[in-house]
Amino acid sequence: MAPRYNYFQPIYFEYDETLIKDITGYVMAFPNLEKFKLHYEGEHKNAPTDSLLDTLRLLLPQIRVINKLTRFNKITKEYESNPEAFLADEPIDPKVLELIFRKWVEVWYPESSHDKVKELCTLEQFEWKKRTPEQLEWWSPAWAMGKLLSEQEYELGDNKVKLLFSPSRKSNTVELVSWPPLTTPRQYKASIGVVISTQSDLNHKRINIHFKMKRWVVKRGDQDEIGLQRNTTHCYIRKLKSWSRELNFIEPNAFTFLEAKNFEKEGSEDKKKEFERRWKDKKIRAILDKLGVNIPDIEDVLLKPLNYFESDDLDILVPARASQKVGVGTGVPISDIRRLLKQITNFLPKSVNLSQPWQKISKIENNEIIKQQFKQASELIKEQFCEQPKIQKPSKDKLPGITETLKDFLQQRANNITVYVSTATNSKTKDAIKKVADHYFGDSLNLKFIAWESIADPIEYKTSKKDKNKKIPQLQHLKAFADKYKQDFSTPIIVEILDQDHPSYKGNADPKSYIKSLLPKYNLIPQCIVSYEQCTDNKKKEELEKSLFNRAFQSILDAIMPFEQNYPLSTAEDNNVYAGFHIISRNKATSNKAFNEPVLVVIYKNEIKVLLVARDPKFKSFTEAINYLANNNNDNNNMQPNVIINKMLDELTLNYSNAENIYLYAHAQNSRRYWPWLQDTYFNSSKSPTKKITIIRIRDLINNEVASGYGLPIENEDFSEEFDPEIASYANGIFMPLNSNPGEIPLIGLTLHQTVLSIAQKPQTLSNQPKNKSRVEPWTSQGYEKEENEKGEKVYKLDTETGKRIKTNVTRDPDSYKDWKMPQPRAHNILATPSPNKFILHHKIAHELRSRHWWSADECKYPLPLSLAEKLKEWCFSDSVE
Repeated sequence: MAPRYNYFQPIYFEYDETLIKDITGYVMAFPNLEKFKLHYEGEHKNAPTDSLLDTLRLLLPQIRVINKLTRFNKITKEYESNPEAFLADEPIDPKVLELIFRKWVEVWYPESSHDKVKELCTLEQFEWKKRTPEQLEWWSPAWAMGKLLSEQEYELGDNKVKLLFSPSRKSNTVELVSWPPLTTPRQYKASIGVVISTQSDLNHKRINIHFKMKRWVVKRGDQDEIGLQRNTTHCYIRKLKSWSRELNFIEPNAFTFLEAKNFEKEGSEDKKKEFERRWKDKKIRAILDKLGVNIPDIEDVLLKPLNYFESDDLDILVPARASQKVGVGTGVPISDIRRLLKQITNFLPKSVNLSQPWQKISKIENNEIIKQQFKQASELIKEQFCEQPKIQKPSKDKLPGITETLKDFLQQRANNITVYVSTATNSKTKDAIKKVADHYFGDSLNLKFIAWESIADPIEYKTSKKDKNKKIPQLQHLKAFADKYKQDFSTPIIVEILDQDHPSYKGNADPKSYIKSLLPKYNLIPQCIVSYEQCTDNKKKEELEKSLFNRAFQSILDAIMPFEQNYPLSTAEDNNVYAGFHIISRNKATSNKAFNEPVLVVIYKNEIKVLLVARDPKFKSFTEAINYLANNNNDNNNMQPNVIINKMLDELTLNYSNAENIYLYAHAQNSRRYWPWLQDTYFNSSKSPTKKITIIRIRDLINNEVASGYGLPIENEDFSEEFDPEIASYANGIFMPLNSNPGEIPLIGLTLHQTVLSIAQKPQTLSNQPKNKSRVEPWTSQGYEKEENEKGEKVYKLDTETGKRIKTNVTRDPDSYKDWKMPQPRAHNILATPSPNKFILHHKIAHELRSRHWWSADECKYPLPLSLAEKLKEWCFSDSVE
């Protein structure tokens, strides 16, 4: 009988003050920042410090974090120099800083002002101040743990590795990277990254540890030459030789980084753009040259990457992005995580302990209150929610059978809507969309095919007359297309476009964002599907062709989704409101002006409504909201965020006063900057913003804020020597700490502070993934016995009685290539509720709503209304107009 994984092992550590008592940090402000700005006479308004900061990151790994150089003073209401701009584990010799700053001045400032500006670079300006563990409350625990782990040696299969410090971009996070690299039989290279962060859960601090693969691009097939990532590539650099002998600079055992990028060559024609690969910032190279630091051209590194990998002089490592096939898969399997965790726990002092496994709420037997609440919650949810048929998706060119129940369900979703489809002439994509639509939706979905014309053409740019540094996208062909097919009412349209890596789309020429933002102005609400026929990458083309039917099906679902008039969620007995709050954010790269757009999506009695909180007090349909956002500029009114939040809560309460309960879901990492009450440091359970709404805050793995982990069939993780393949695996459900007793405190207190972990079922795409696979050790999985036939060939051995193949465990070699993924936990906190005694019900509904996305057979990231609120951002790009 297969074991039941009723426990979840979160990978975080509890600690006390003995861990951090000897950890000291040092901080420094950027000296004379305002004076440096005043003396700068270039086109920039401020002194260009980016190249200086990147030079410091490259040359001085003792500086662990570089924060923002200025910070907002809430008292004076002005920006001032940040006294903790630089965070280091040891003070840096002022002579070193003085030298680097002076070379920066020589590169950026006119020679006529050198003497005056260099007066700002004297030794006394570089003052490091000591910080105690209490003053570095977020940094010191992660740093202390990182220091402990970097002092040990680890065994990974036949490899002995150290964990070296690598660059971190957040003050509460430390990253270590294993070295030397793991090497596959075909000479591919990878390391294991260990991200250590100090996190909290409503003031309870802990140390989270996350494992990931750092995959290095060292070859491309049989060729040596490699390429950069699509955007900026942070190249890891190690063993940078002492660059200043006179200052006796000691080489640290750590990684630093330098940014590289593909740049369009000057003078190349728009339609035949040529690109060159170089270090991103020329000014950094100029500073390094003045310092006598020799960094080879990135072109040389990419042509012969192994010359700069585990070399005697200098290591330059080019990391791969997730989509790149580099001979090593993404993700660290459970067995390897446990192998490392076992060694880590052996190295740690007694004051640091791996958390106890959490128990599945449905399996808690020793608490009658929880058992009773769970039973009642399960019965209520069965009464409240409709049964939804599971949609079996197509695989390659095969379409699954459709039951009458499913056919009726899908026809109700399509609701005789007309979908425009614009694809290339004689396109296989067009044929696939038609075939899939007929199979799943029959006559209830009307497809109207229109000419492709020039809608998928790459975007061209011209230089702005007002600002020579600004390029204006030329969108006349999109506007002509949209004007030709303009509709009186909102209409979905599917547009075939090229792959984002297609040569003609280089240089920010991909039209997708502009199609998404412009067409809704003409009542055309678009979805895009990528053409495989014109893909230039053979491997990607093969993958796109293989997934054509599935992508066609998904494009249809995405096209009709905003038009869902009667969402199949609740039964007639359900009188609850389910709402999701999300902040749509756009920066200047995707909008004329950076902006935040708070949106609220509400589902009540199967009707979906949207409230654009900062714009209009009236609730709108999904399509009305999309068109409203597309046709209005992004300048929100002058209301402060707290006023907008209060207005949202008031509107929600007023409009749904007849509802029995109102559930409001907010994604912590997305919403708390706008709604500070959601932050741990601001949260006050005695000052709830509402007395009528159950507010549930949801965190995920963004910024490593939620502990990852794995399922266990046992109450305690014992790191058994054999690494039994059945001892750790996937888990799903709602989990809570073993020592929790929320049922004993029905009023505000522990009940509202308690965190649970909601873990989704394993996705269908991972159903065949062996749970005990390893990247470093042989492993076993189920297979079949084989024997030799008369010809000496290996054939399956058959059972003499049944004639069936005989199952057995087969030993496999370490599997470095295939990706590894696990369902990720979401942390739920009930922050406010008028009914705290329904603790289990609240969390069970939040977990249940992850599986109520009718268009997906898998459980999704967030509860349904929050997912719909997040999807609205896809239509909120803004086209630039001069």
